[in-house]
Amino acid sequence: MNRTDRIVRDGVGLVAAYHFLLGLSSLIIGSAIVVYAMLPPLQEASSDLPQTLFPSAAGLLIGFLLCLLYGATGVGLMRMSNSARVVAVFLALFGIVGGIFAVVGAFAGGYHALAPDWIQFGAIGLLISCLYLLTTMVDLIVLVFLLSGRVRQAFYGQQEEGAVTVEDQADDTIPELDGIIPEMDVAAPQGQYPENALIT
Repeated sequence: MNRTDRIVRDGVGLVAAYHFLLGLSSLIIGSAIVVYAMLPPLQEASSDLPQTLFPSAAGLLIGFLLCLLYGATGVGLMRMSNSARVVAVFLALFGIVGGIFAVVGAFAGGYHALAPDWIQFGAIGLLISCLYLLTTMVDLIVLVFLLSGRVRQAFYGQQEEGAVTVEDQADDTIPELDGIIPEMDVAAPQGQYPENALIT
């Protein structure tokens, strides 16, 4: 393994660790939804309980699905799976585009909940914006890294090493013919051509 391959593998390891971190964050968010958004309505036992729990249940389901997806992608990247690289590219794009809607939704919800307290609303909005900018910057770095030529060559090369070609299978199935077909010496008839004759 040369120096370039080591750099690529170290970068893939960092990307895999980033996906594990995102999976853990999704799990924490899902747990927070259960504690802060689902348990209080269940304790109150109001009449509109299904309508109150539906958004929280949808967010909980999405959070746990993202946790599993990020975790599986991280494991696949550690194994140098090209399909995991493609999924990681999709997740980076999803994080950039989906983060915009998440920020807009957070601002809208915060406006209705914290409209009189503009200082708290501004602080939360600034925190959400900085978090989105940070994750977007990391996602862009992940995209550039995973779509670079060296990284793609490393993933495709790893895939080709594990594959068995048709020529290799043919070499394994066709027996050696040496010794089965006897060697035949074909000699020219004697007397037709003198030894020192010139053939023109």
